[in-house]
Amino acid sequence: MSDLLIIGGGAAGLMAAGAACARGLTTAVVEHNPKGPGQKLLITGKGRCNVTNDCDVREFLNYVRHNPRFLYSALYAFSPASAMELFESLGVPLKTERGRRVFPQSDRAADVLAALRGYAADAKFVHGSAKELLIEDGRCVGVRTSDGKTHRAAHVLVTTGGTSYPATGSDGSGYKLAPVYKHLFMADNDGSNVNKARQEVILPILQDGVRTKSWGGSLFLIAGTHKSDTGMNPWGSKQGWGGPHCRQAMVAKFFPNVNDAPSVLEDQMVVAAKDDRALMCGVQRSTSTGDNMSFTDGFACAKFSNIRADNGLTSDTDNPDMDIPLLRMAEAYLIVAEASIRANNGVSTQETIDAMHEIRKRANAAESASYTLTDIRDEWAREFWFEGRRRIDLIRFGDFGGHTDYNWDWKGGEKQGTEIKEFRNIYPIPANDINANTNLEQNPEY
Repeated sequence: MSDLLIIGGGAAGLMAAGAACARGLTTAVVEHNPKGPGQKLLITGKGRCNVTNDCDVREFLNYVRHNPRFLYSALYAFSPASAMELFESLGVPLKTERGRRVFPQSDRAADVLAALRGYAADAKFVHGSAKELLIEDGRCVGVRTSDGKTHRAAHVLVTTGGTSYPATGSDGSGYKLAPVYKHLFMADNDGSNVNKARQEVILPILQDGVRTKSWGGSLFLIAGTHKSDTGMNPWGSKQGWGGPHCRQAMVAKFFPNVNDAPSVLEDQMVVAAKDDRALMCGVQRSTSTGDNMSFTDGFACAKFSNIRADNGLTSDTDNPDMDIPLLRMAEAYLIVAEASIRANNGVSTQETIDAMHEIRKRANAAESASYTLTDIRDEWAREFWFEGRRRIDLIRFGDFGGHTDYNWDWKGGEKQGTEIKEFRNIYPIPANDINANTNLEQNPEY
């Protein structure tokens, strides 16, 4: 058994392995790329590898766009100067270019990779894909690889990275789709012996029925979409406000002929739709939103709940434990599907087909031999309905404001839907901001 097991042999994994070995720790690295560790380094900096920037920590943090405070402790422990000193000591002479960017004098990223591999040479490298973390008494003690072997260690470090360049091995293997769509929106979506949503959710908004009480957050999603005495299944909270409900156009995403949509509970609705994402309640309702005056005008959203998949108790019967999955792996799949087909002038590619198949396979929905941009637009709706992103998706597809054939009930405030002026694709600048800064000009037509 090793002192340290590192899952992922990219730049972070190699750095960690080298540092651990330098401290006398027995270290093992699990890496799935048959070409060896650190492959993505070879394409960084256009093949030259921009090692760091020659500036102090405070200045460095000024250029971190999102949440620089997260990096405070790491950068003060290992500053840009420390990084430069390390690579010089590993035999990589450096140079500083415009913008204080630091490169190897050779202009070869391969030299940086060779140095990191040498730094971690005392580590044991295990070829294989990590398939399951071994959890005992609430802590990770190892990993099971795709060949069925187990690797144990006193400590485990996960450095699997993202999905930026799958061909280099950076395929996001640390994240994958949760096996059950419904579990993404339940009280134990932070992980239980039944609920595996945590493996998909990249960035959650953490919620807890005792420690994060709020009228917003997941309480709004759960209570806002439920109400007593309207035929709905229990939702795990005494709060039920009867607010947002489904437009007929949303029902049509699962039932193209809306007359085929049955007036049943959500567990029966997904069977009728042949799609596990159709978590709608049609009991005591019709698909039509009518005059849109009542919560029962249109199907109800039964997607969110404060019920645990493992049937355990929640923290509170009013305030939910359900974390809000702000960013999850399904989004990455649909981004790939859309980007690939757009890059191919709207013609379906194998990359698009594969990504769409992963999404639809998890939903137990039928797969197609090819897809169009319209198919992908509608797939965004089915996968992420009521998750707050439909407006931006429609704007990107050119189907929100302006002259478009895409319509829905109550679009533009009209029951049958009407055109929304194109200028509304951009929000107005708040009056308080304009009053505070006279250099600002209001967006057109506001």
